[in-house]
Amino acid sequence: MANLTDQDDLIAPDQADLQIGYKESYGILLKGIYLLPEKRRQAFALSRFEGKTHEEIAGIMNIGKITVAQYIMFAVDFLKRYLKKNTEGAVLLCMLFWS
Repeated sequence: MANLTDQDDLIAPDQADLQIGYKESYGILLKGIYLLPEKRRQAFALSRFEGKTHEEIAGIMNIGKITVAQYIMFAVDFLKRYLKKNTEGAVLLCMLFWS
């Protein structure tokens, strides 16, 4: 009968593969974010990375809340298509963050 250490050794390579996949996917995601037009990238980053509301972003960027919503919507749409095109599907989990 295998001990717990042996079972952990069997699981570790899969976890390592997942970790490598996530790192590669994150790199692809960052490249996609870089490809966004500047104002969409800024609105997206303020929303998703800094947790700002649409109202706060509108104030920071000196634009309307509807424009903020559109920038973020277009950014998310582009990133979903970009990830789908440039990954093998493992990254779709990342998309949950932006849905």
